[in-house]
Amino acid sequence: MSFGTEIAEALAEVELVLAKSLTWNSTTYACNPSGLSSQDDLGSGGFAPEAAISFSIRKSLFSSAIPAVGQSVVYEAKTYKISEVVTDAAGSTVRLVCADPNG
Repeated sequence: MSFGTEIAEALAEVELVLAKSLTWNSTTYACNPSGLSSQDDLGSGGFAPEAAISFSIRKSLFSSAIPAVGQSVVYEAKTYKISEVVTDAAGSTVRLVCADPNG
């Protein structure tokens, strides 16, 4: 069994416990959300708070395309804009880093 397969199987078990999902492109996907993090982002008017949340999703759940930067996902009735898409080295998971709509 490959390392990527082991990761995907472990994520599937976590999905059962957490029972969380998000919606992208009109399809619902099981996910493993991170906690909401925040930092101060330096802008032209000084520091402004910026919040982010990330979601890990098994890549095998996507039938063809995966989400892209700039697209939106819905999680717990809130819409988040994707700011970064990271695929792990084993190719088994996709992590979506998203901006908090209230951040």
